[in-house]
Amino acid sequence: MTGGILIVTVTSGRLANLNAGYARNHGTAVWGVGDEAWSLRHGRYVVFRVGDEVVKVHAVGPVSAADPDLLRGLSVTLAERLAALVPGRP
Repeated sequence: MTGGILIVTVTSGRLANLNAGYARNHGTAVWGVGDEAWSLRHGRYVVFRVGDEVVKVHAVGPVSAADPDLLRGLSVTLAERLAALVPGRP
């Protein structure tokens, strides 16, 4: 069985702070993704921060268990693209 669903949520403000706070307290640090990042739920979620934006990447289905580095790689790409959209970032 292959495939799955990828859910990407981008937040800012109070909700972003709540998401980042939860991930910081309950997740495992992921290096090289955005300004800071965490893995949660056995690698099925990656939450990362770029400036004031917080992004949650969630894999549903067999794809999440098949490749533990998949979400990290996708998150690196998303973080780089988001950083390019934020004014004043290098």
